[in-house]
Order: sequence, then structure tokens, then C-alpha cells
Amino acid sequence: MTDDPVFLRDERKRRQVQTAPTKSVRARMIKLADKIANLYSIGESPPVGWRGRRKRDYVAWAREVAAACGPTNERLETLFEKAARTLQP
Repeated sequence: MTDDPVFLRDERKRRQVQTAPTKSVRARMIKLADKIANLYSIGESPPVGWRGRRKRDYVAWAREVAAACGPTNERLETLFEKAARTLQP
């Protein structure tokens, strides 16, 4: 599940979107749960220098990953949307 550190950040992010559909349902659920946790963490205690635009960019990318995961678990999908809305106006 961990990104390959050989690649630069943008490539690692692109690969997450690209490979998500190929993962098992369990792996996709874990990925979605990780994005939920990240969204809440960014909302409650954002990394230094993360302002509105950076947060919105993260939400947009997290939505791409979630969409690439496809249907996994209705409860997780609902929690993801709730978490994503916390960072968007």
C-alpha cells in the first residue's frame, strides 16, 4: 500500500489513481480509510504552509483516488464525502 519512494510526489499521486482499480476490495477500503484519516488530519492540524489552495488540491486528488477505487463500502464512501466536505467551502 505504501507509495514507491523512487518516484517524485506527483508521479506517486498519479500512480495511486492509476493503480487503485487494480487493488482488491479490502486494499481499496484501506486506501479510502487512509484518505478519510488524512482529510480529517489536514482539517484539524494542517501541515505547515498548507493554506486553502493546497487543501483544496488535496481534496481534489483524494476524490480522484476515491473515484478510482470504485464501489467498496457504502459507509466508508459516506464518511469520505463527509471528510472531503470539511475542507471545501
